[in-house]
Amino acid sequence: MRHSRTILGVTILLWLAGALGWLPLAGLCTDARGASAFSTTFWVNTEYLLWLPKDSPMPVQLLTTGPEADPLPELPGLLNTETLFGGQPLDYPMTSGMRIEGGWWFSSAMPMAIEAGFFKLGERSTSYHGDGGENGQVFLGEPFFDANTGTPGFFPVSGSLGMTGVIDAQNSIGIWGWEANLAVAAYGFIGTAAHGLIGFRSVGVDEDLSIDSTIWNLEQGGGATFLGTSVDPSDRIQITDRFHAHNRFYGPQLGARLLWEVGPFMVTLLGKVAVGVSQELVIVEGASTLARSDSTLASAAGGVYAQASNMGRYFENEFAMVPEGRIDIGYNLSQNIQIHIGYTFLYWSNVVRPGDVVDPTINPAIVPTSAGYNQAAAAGSPSINFNGSDFWAQGGEVGLTVRF
Repeated sequence: MRHSRTILGVTILLWLAGALGWLPLAGLCTDARGASAFSTTFWVNTEYLLWLPKDSPMPVQLLTTGPEADPLPELPGLLNTETLFGGQPLDYPMTSGMRIEGGWWFSSAMPMAIEAGFFKLGERSTSYHGDGGENGQVFLGEPFFDANTGTPGFFPVSGSLGMTGVIDAQNSIGIWGWEANLAVAAYGFIGTAAHGLIGFRSVGVDEDLSIDSTIWNLEQGGGATFLGTSVDPSDRIQITDRFHAHNRFYGPQLGARLLWEVGPFMVTLLGKVAVGVSQELVIVEGASTLARSDSTLASAAGGVYAQASNMGRYFENEFAMVPEGRIDIGYNLSQNIQIHIGYTFLYWSNVVRPGDVVDPTINPAIVPTSAGYNQAAAAGSPSINFNGSDFWAQGGEVGLTVRF
């Protein structure tokens, strides 16, 4: 609650800053477009970004292990059971990207400009690779809660029941955005400028959670089963779960930009707030495939966490706010060229993220690779969890501005 009040307070201040940017101060200066560094008609800014996105929530344990001495090493909740993937937020590494902006001032007699910008960060991911070993000496399992009994369980990947396998879990993210604004110049003193901004912006965040495993038996009658039947040791079972979360924000925005120029140096403060709709799309996919030694294939819908009960496309529209704050310090190499460094903080109040979508409560009878598979079982669980969250990205930038 305290965090929400802080965000709301910052949002209100930024909104007020945007409104204040429209105060009629243009009559206090000689050039209606402001400081000398912006007394040209057209400008282009390019920046290298190094940002850190907010970690990805992953409350569900997706892969566990434990020592061979335990009777059920992969069972969640036991003292020696270790979570290898999930169960806590997943940290993303710093992400490189680019931002391109440009603007055109109409004339000194009409202190207004059209501006547009676009940014994109490179895709980043966090992942884990688990290998049960040639003889299944490493215990790996995908934990769940039995929808029929409420007790914890696990689907073995390796180490149990005379089987082994490999598993790859990965969570990836991509971030981008664009905006277009009308800027109005308002000034108080020479070397100081204030610009009011009104416009429209869009932001996108795409995240994908994937879990891919391949399991096989080490001996006849082992625990690797397909549609309730143990498979031959020469066969392989491939299991796939996919959770895609696509977020799009669209909305009008207000903002203000303050500039101070002292000699060749310039400091720029920028605050903006957009209010609009957050379009949230979740796509859940799952499949299990039996690859036989004679090269024939058999497939069934559903992996482990993605089953007929929750697979599909789910869409919601939610109200959201996207405030952004930026500070830059620039050095004018000439009248037309400036280099600068800075910092940006971007916040998004309502998004859906793939880790929040996963439901660990599963009816094992509907899982194609479960030993207790029953084709007639009711597919009531897992369900779709459409839980909202927030998102932020922040970091530094280095840029070059050219004015014509």
